[in-house]
Amino acid sequence: MKTIVTHNGDFHLDDVLAVAVIELKEGMECTIIRTRDNSLFDSADYVVDIGQVYHAELRRFDHHQQGGAGERATPDRIPYASCGLVWKEYGTEICGSALIAEMMDDRIFKPVDALDNGIEIAHTVFETLRLPLVSDIVHVFKPTWKEADTTDALFRQFVTFAKTYINRTITILKDNIEAEDLVRNAYGEAVDKRIIILDQSLPFQEVLMRYPEPLFVIYPSESQPGIWRIKCVKLNKFGFENRKDLRSEWAGLIPAELRRVSGIPTIQFVHNKLFTGSAGTKQDAIEMARLSLEG
Repeated sequence: MKTIVTHNGDFHLDDVLAVAVIELKEGMECTIIRTRDNSLFDSADYVVDIGQVYHAELRRFDHHQQGGAGERATPDRIPYASCGLVWKEYGTEICGSALIAEMMDDRIFKPVDALDNGIEIAHTVFETLRLPLVSDIVHVFKPTWKEADTTDALFRQFVTFAKTYINRTITILKDNIEAEDLVRNAYGEAVDKRIIILDQSLPFQEVLMRYPEPLFVIYPSESQPGIWRIKCVKLNKFGFENRKDLRSEWAGLIPAELRRVSGIPTIQFVHNKLFTGSAGTKQDAIEMARLSLEG
């Protein structure tokens, strides 16, 4: 069994993810020693987030030394923290794909490295309201002031959770890449490039946002057999604004009112924010898109 040394006391996403990546690389649980006793460093198989040494060949992955441990060659120049260093070394091996490893760095490790290096990458809109982030989950695994000193046990639980999170994200990214060809084919075959029809539910937003024409996507519902969904193509990946909304007079109406107002026989639902809706037939979902183009 391999041994990983990291610091004791409080823990953060950086050290948890670094240990999780190493265990994924090793394909097994490792012995985790949480300590600040540097006499244990040389006998460990890995040392992460402590020791003030970055030397991948020696399996030492710290970033707290003077000058840090380097930064990415990407335009954002995000400096590496320990989990990013470990991922840079082993990510491609774990994913089996350099492309997926790079996407994982953008999705998980680069934001965590920024956070650990004190770089703000997101701003809140409301002073007292913030969307819960993955970085907040770390607090769920920390002992409260009323609990016994269970920090090491909770650290182990968090590492197990982090491995599942990493593996699931890899699976999602791989499947999304496979879906890209199907979405591009649907775009290529569309007679009217503003309305894209898919034969199955696929992740389409990021693909279709690369093309100027698509406004609406129609596809069969996974959870409701016989139902066809319509969704709007968004203006950007992280926003909520659509290139074009569904018709405003349909917003939030009950099915009977929707059918009366729209004249579409099987229309069932339109979200009051006008970004999605559904109908009982493919043709009626297409009609929802066609009328929304006119509205």
